[in-house]
Amino acid sequence: MKEALIHGPWYILEDPNAPGEHLTLEALGQKFALIWTSAEDAQTFMQRTPATEGMTVGVLDTWTLKEAFLTAVQLLKVTHLLVGYQPGTHEAPALSVAAALELVRQEHGN
Repeated sequence: MKEALIHGPWYILEDPNAPGEHLTLEALGQKFALIWTSAEDAQTFMQRTPATEGMTVGVLDTWTLKEAFLTAVQLLKVTHLLVGYQPGTHEAPALSVAAALELVRQEHGN
């Protein structure tokens, strides 16, 4: 999962009125950043989640954008990425932010 995830674009939810704000989810004492691997899945999440009203789907399609996002969520004390989560589902693949950052930096050549 890690390699396939790193190479494709990531879709995130952004608040156009609050640049730099990222949607996070807290569960079991851990903080997760939500990303999707398709814009349609991110849009579906927004339609099912009233708290996302006014947000838009953004794309992270370069190594630099992915690294900046991971760095930003670390500042928010996020420990994991939750990939493709939809309301009502009990599971979604997760990857630690540290592992994702390491993979992105390896691929980016840093």
